[in-house]
Amino acid sequence: MKNICNTAVCLVLLLLLGACNVFKFIPPEEKLYTGATLKLKAEGKVDGGKKDLKYELEDVVSPEPNKKIFGARIGLWLHFKAQDGFGKKIYRKLDKRYGEKPVYMSNVNTVRNEKILVNRLENNGYFGGEATSEVSEKERTGSVTYHIKVPEPYFIQTYTYLPDSSAIDTSLQGVFKDSLIKAGKQFDTDLLKEERIRIDSYLKNKGFYYFNPDYLVFTMDTNQYKDKRFDLYISVKNNIPREAVRRYRMNNITVYPDYAIDQDVSIYSDSTHLDSMVFIQGPRKFKPKHLVNYIRIRKGDLFKQRARIATIRKLTAMNIFQYVSIRYSADTLHGDTMGLLNASVQLSPYKKRSLRVEMQGVTKSNNFAGPGLIVAYTNRNLFRGGEIYEISGNASYETQIAKGSVKGLGSFQFGIQNSLTIPRIFPFKIKSSGGYSIPKTKFGFNVSLVSRVQFYRMNSFQFEYGFKWNSSRFISHELNPIDLIYSNVFGTTPEFDAILEKNTFLAQSFEDQFIPGLSYSFLFNQFTDNKREHRFFFKATADIAGNLFGGIQTVFKQEKLIFGLPYAQYLKADIDARHYARVGRESLWITRIFAGWGVPYGKSSTLPYIKQYFSGGPNSIRAFKVRSLGPGSYDATNTGSSFFDQSGDIKLEFNTEFRHPIISILKGAVFFDAGNIWLVNDNPAIPGGKFSNQWYRQIAMGFGYGLRIDIDFLVVRFDFATPLRTPYNNTSEKWVDDIGIWRDQGLKNIVLNFSIGYPC
Repeated sequence: MKNICNTAVCLVLLLLLGACNVFKFIPPEEKLYTGATLKLKAEGKVDGGKKDLKYELEDVVSPEPNKKIFGARIGLWLHFKAQDGFGKKIYRKLDKRYGEKPVYMSNVNTVRNEKILVNRLENNGYFGGEATSEVSEKERTGSVTYHIKVPEPYFIQTYTYLPDSSAIDTSLQGVFKDSLIKAGKQFDTDLLKEERIRIDSYLKNKGFYYFNPDYLVFTMDTNQYKDKRFDLYISVKNNIPREAVRRYRMNNITVYPDYAIDQDVSIYSDSTHLDSMVFIQGPRKFKPKHLVNYIRIRKGDLFKQRARIATIRKLTAMNIFQYVSIRYSADTLHGDTMGLLNASVQLSPYKKRSLRVEMQGVTKSNNFAGPGLIVAYTNRNLFRGGEIYEISGNASYETQIAKGSVKGLGSFQFGIQNSLTIPRIFPFKIKSSGGYSIPKTKFGFNVSLVSRVQFYRMNSFQFEYGFKWNSSRFISHELNPIDLIYSNVFGTTPEFDAILEKNTFLAQSFEDQFIPGLSYSFLFNQFTDNKREHRFFFKATADIAGNLFGGIQTVFKQEKLIFGLPYAQYLKADIDARHYARVGRESLWITRIFAGWGVPYGKSSTLPYIKQYFSGGPNSIRAFKVRSLGPGSYDATNTGSSFFDQSGDIKLEFNTEFRHPIISILKGAVFFDAGNIWLVNDNPAIPGGKFSNQWYRQIAMGFGYGLRIDIDFLVVRFDFATPLRTPYNNTSEKWVDDIGIWRDQGLKNIVLNFSIGYPC
């Protein structure tokens, strides 16, 4: 492994050295363009700050210079090598994917850039700005410096609507209450565009179907003021189509649940009238009563854009239609101010049945790797109400491919998962509100067999019944009133029996038992809103097991058993809070805090093993291998115990990382992790594992650097981490400076984490 790493480092260094020597390919009459520098001289306060304005101006300067990675122009070098003689075919393939054509000074049009910069200043309210350029050339390269004079900006004094005596006048009453444009705001063309779109949306929710943002026009009046203030007016253009100032009501609504673009809908004979709608389809495939609640437009209502959008969102959220469209056509008019619209709701379903086969290759940071196979069958619209049934089977094998704490480990895993998703709350009838999603009911029955070679085999059966719904754009809820798990351990080896014999708490967590649980999750997630500079993610989960059965059996004074077997009793809750902050143009600073606490009660002295917390690994404390940290100050490497001992009832973690772009799809990140796990009750077999008032002295810390290949739908991540502080040494030896982790052992303590997806 060490030789492979050294070879890879040498190859990368050779590539970078070769990429530095690109000037020998440049024609003598050309100079390589290295970029532009913008120097702003502001005469007054810059709205949003000078930095943001500079970023915006940099975006309009062209062309962009050739990219550099650690000082080397690799893309440019690949392009030149592709024109060279030796190895041309290989370099051509690399050039096609990663190469860049050279950008010379002759490609730079400074006069055009100056005009564009002045225009962008005016778009932001800085009228009368100036831009000049200064070219600097060296022997083989050249650059441009743009000197930009930023005058004082213009500010809005008043904002008024100029009436035009049409039906729109009365409809616009109240629209300016929530206007984006306020007195004292700086002039900004983007703000004006957003205001036109807002007013257009407002009118479309008042019945003006044919209105368009382009029908609104802004005018400015600066004559009333001597300083840089102006009055802003908005009005409707003259001579726009009559349809644009006419309101429309919904008339006939026709739904085609089995629509196909290449079919004539007139051949469909099955029609059903329900709730002022007509459902037309061939041999009936969908029950109209299960679709009507998600179609928000109704006969007699004014046309509303929000009803149209909510209908499309909800029907799409059923996951049975690949294409959802609503087409409108004008009908008989009622005078000059009111018209009628007919709606055609066209729904093109996915194929009813599908089969998916997926091969997997898994590599973990605890030195385990192996192949896997997943076969999944999906049946959509099972009972003609949008239900989705999926059954999947998985098989995998993992083995230890490198030195670890325990040698020769292997694991087989087989499983069958059954799920039925119903696009409504069942068996209750709850009407969906809002336009964000639809409530769903899920039934699941899963069976799995895990065989840990040299240790044990475990059967697990799970039945779950729950609901999931959204209450707003960012907030969702999940409630599982029934989550019943039965686990059965068998085929244990003498080695594993010896481990359990030494640790009675671990033995109880592995005993055959039922886990009758009830869980609830609350999720607030702004991560999908990329426009926000600060985004928050918060998830809180509560998991309760055994309380209902325990209460019933206490009343009837029965022994706490289900079918003759004990069942788990515990309370468990955890929170996961994250903050995403945009830094500069393309970088992110992410901070995460996780806290979880599980408390066994009744006859349970510990949480079931599958419900316990673990620490270490690619999505945890990356300077420590998977499940190798804790609990508390417990050190498994010095006690000779197994990795089974390193689980806990309490978990605290803090992670922060700064993500930045390197080139194209290659990203980088500097990160710091801290945390540990603990036990609620003292376990003699795991000294130092119980949570106490000295918990802060048992926090492990690590830091490192990561490389990520980010191609939008897939992120491949390599994180290199090293410990800063260990929880299990003496107080004076916890920090790496004292124990010589770098000084004596070099790269030996670097932990490589390979994973798919970002850690948070």
